[in-house]
Amino acid sequence: MIEMRKIIPIILTLIFPFIADSQNKMSKKEIFQYWIQTENNQIEGINYKSQFDSLVVKFIDNLKSSHIDTIGAYAEDYVGSSTWDSCECGLTPWIAFVQWIQHGKTYQQKITKCCTYQSIFLNNSDLINYYISNKNRIDKERIMPVITGTSRDEKGQILFEMSMVDHTTHYTIFCNLSENSKLLTFTQYDLENEDNIFYTDNINSSIYSWRKIIENQIYNVRN
Repeated sequence: MIEMRKIIPIILTLIFPFIADSQNKMSKKEIFQYWIQTENNQIEGINYKSQFDSLVVKFIDNLKSSHIDTIGAYAEDYVGSSTWDSCECGLTPWIAFVQWIQHGKTYQQKITKCCTYQSIFLNNSDLINYYISNKNRIDKERIMPVITGTSRDEKGQILFEMSMVDHTTHYTIFCNLSENSKLLTFTQYDLENEDNIFYTDNINSSIYSWRKIIENQIYNVRN
């Protein structure tokens, strides 16, 4: 992959409200729990069909229609970037990889908007195998957005103090194991802003390791 991208961040400081009963200063654990509760109220109905490009969705759907139920997918969307790679075209360049296991054999398909590729054999799928081995930990973790603190308004309502950028790489990881599936989305900004009170948790998480392992494999095999 040609790494010729330019990303210019525009930093936004936002405040999101959340109502809670406690009047004491919130611990990091409490902030995490409240954020997860807020997130769970927002993500109902969100699945891979709404997170990947239609080309990737169609490919996954075709695998499922062929009764393949062990599937992994990974995508990078370069929001606000430019690239010299003509295969990653469009206003928001992106690249995706789908891995699956069929009759005991492992395959990978690279997908971009403007180029087509042949499927290849893999010795194993790091995307799928890492999730199988670390499922319990990954299911309990989140890559937390950049939350720099909390405060309360005059009514006692908790306010999340957050920082975001509109130009950063967005990551999507999906793993489908028979009837169970996992979908994660987060950004490079979430992983690199050290003002985030969850910065250390993010970079020490199994999810962060999972992304690095996936990236190492997909960019070191020939398509």
